Amino acid sequence: ARRLEDLLTERGGPGWPTGAFGDDLRKAIRRLKEEYFAGADVTYDETAALGYAIYHLPDYYAAVQYVLDDLVEHGLLSRDLRVVDVGAGVGGPALGLVEDLPDDALVEYHAIEPSPAADVLDAMLEETGRNVHATVHRERAEDVEPPECDLLLFGNVLSELDDPLEVVRRYAERLDDDGTLILLAPADLE
Repeated sequence: ARRLEDLLTERGGPGWPTGAFGDDLRKAIRRLKEEYFAGADVTYDETAALGYAIYHLPDYYAAVQYVLDDLVEHGLLSRDLRVVDVGAGVGGPALGLVEDLPDDALVEYHAIEPSPAADVLDAMLEETGRNVHATVHRERAEDVEPPECDLLLFGNVLSELDDPLEVVRRYAERLDDDGTLILLAPADLE
């Protein structure tokens, strides 16, 4: 939360919530939601990425923890974990994952995020500690050679892929035999 607030203050000054930058953030959030519901291609700039962080980072953080809690309860996540997060956004799922793991867990984390949200994600990942080794791939999922992994996450991104079934299949080929595939999708029109 503090790191996100720092980013917002760096960009919009100490009065960012009530100033012109705050107005720009609110407009960006509204525009993103309108584009999503209209089924249009959604584009991000720096302001939209920060607005997205305000709007979605907390709920994506919580949503992934609901799923991960079940995996932890059933002993399905190891302390040494290789993660691929397709459509990582501003980092809600990554932060939720890291928070759910034991402090001595070692995580090799690969984020696939082509939009300016990757800049916010990078800043959020700086706060995860020395046991999280993160790589952010700033390309479309279709253009990345999937890394091998134990946990493969598609969080709220399936409707944004040109051919979601093909992308999931291609990435799942790199998933360990006893690995876990998580597909999260919002309850929206798509």
